Amino acid sequence: MGLSSAAILASLIKTLNEKKLISDDEENAVYDAAIALLGDNAGDDEEGIFELAQEIIEERWKPAN
Repeated sequence: MGLSSAAILASLIKTLNEKKLISDDEENAVYDAAIALLGDNAGDDEEGIFELAQEIIEERWKPAN
């Protein structure tokens, strides 16, 4: 997924939560799943792209916890 698509998706998840269409727990579950998928697909991440993406998601997710 491209960077812009990922940003749009993250904004959508946040907006759905703000409009109470998904709960805080459901929002957190989405971010947990994203972090897990990144970990599963990181493989030989020599450039650190997966690690950076994981860190960005974790930073976004922390305030919700």
